[in-house]
Amino acid sequence: IDTYDDHRIAMCFAMLGVFVPGMVIRNPACVAKTFPDFFVKLGAPMPAGLGVGFRDFATGRSLDIVDLAAAELGE
Repeated sequence: IDTYDDHRIAMCFAMLGVFVPGMVIRNPACVAKTFPDFFVKLGAPMPAGLGVGFRDFATGRSLDIVDLAAAELGE
């Protein structure tokens, strides 16, 4: 999914990706505009989040909360 730098598209399709396997969001960092820790919250275990698992598209490696937080900070 190409977000065109629109945070709403990124967040909407991220939620859809909870139910649709294989969802790939290009430029997920655009959520920083309104909800900088969106993916951290989505990936955090319940009750703080939804416990969603994430993978790096390029490598297939599972990402953890530390990876998500670093990505949102641009590291």
